[in-house]
Amino acid sequence: MESEGEFVMMRPPQGGDGIDEGTDAYDTIDWLLENVKPNNGRVGLTGMSYFGFTTIQGLINPHPNLVATSAQGPPDSMWKGDDFKHNGILRLSPSFEYSYLMEGPDGEPFNFSQYPDIYDFYLEMGPLSNANKLYMHNKFPTWNNLMDRPNYEKYWESIDVIPYVKKLEVPNLLVGGWFDAEDFYGTCKIYEHFETLNSQNNFLIFGPWPHAGWMSSFGPDFPIEGDKFGPLNFHNLTSVYFRENIQRRWFRHYLHNTTSYYHKKVVSYQTGDFSWHEHDAWSNEHSTKLRIYLENTTDNCYISDPFKPIPYYPRPIAPFWTNKTSKGAWKVFDQRFMEDRDD
Repeated sequence: MESEGEFVMMRPPQGGDGIDEGTDAYDTIDWLLENVKPNNGRVGLTGMSYFGFTTIQGLINPHPNLVATSAQGPPDSMWKGDDFKHNGILRLSPSFEYSYLMEGPDGEPFNFSQYPDIYDFYLEMGPLSNANKLYMHNKFPTWNNLMDRPNYEKYWESIDVIPYVKKLEVPNLLVGGWFDAEDFYGTCKIYEHFETLNSQNNFLIFGPWPHAGWMSSFGPDFPIEGDKFGPLNFHNLTSVYFRENIQRRWFRHYLHNTTSYYHKKVVSYQTGDFSWHEHDAWSNEHSTKLRIYLENTTDNCYISDPFKPIPYYPRPIAPFWTNKTSKGAWKVFDQRFMEDRDD
């Protein structure tokens, strides 16, 4: 963030003709090889979430010394299914707060100290146009794009990372969480695309984690060991297993030319039997498709009243990206706190 120039989150890849996250990765590897010695000439690249997105960009025109990558919880389409929009529906709190965090002048999160419940903040802000009038002042490119381009158009298509990766020359380990509400879409779509390019260099890990839960803690609801998720007990230290037996072995295998990585192409944790399963492909040959339909009743119309919201966890609601207590675990929270509502 202090390397001069203008930082623009989700800068469209330029295919090697301009400056983007991929060219930054290439230049950084050049610098490391020259300035961090001794080294064996083998470089690995990894990142989570947005930095999983930048890891994928490092594969567009990979540096010749890049021998292994691991894109973890990476987004692909910010309009279709990742982070900011899900099928075009804006996720207000994540979008506003992450734009401010990433493109703000000091890299600090937005100050909500006067709002113990941020729902009150967004309600008081009023229409989304007030975000620029009151707080952003048209200085945040990502927020401006979210406001100016509500529909799927050329801009959103230009930042979808999949079309830019034409070859998969470097082995990549994709990592995703079953409870990831931010970038589950991207992880699956990138794996699907990479299968068409080079299946032998395409590996996938799925565990019982929220977004980035395989490397992070979200307070008591999700400890860094990965043995539970809110009220769910997995009876195994799933995150520890991933870090010690999968990720570390993966990079040792390629960076130190060892035979330490012995897992199959796909490794997934099944929450039903509390164990890891390994597969030669995904989806595996034993899977079946099941269609589920909602019953057609007359009680399928609900009024959205902003003064009587239907929250996904009990208020007060904390900031999305800085909330270490319930950021991840809201997906499994007990919903009975709403049972006395008349709607």
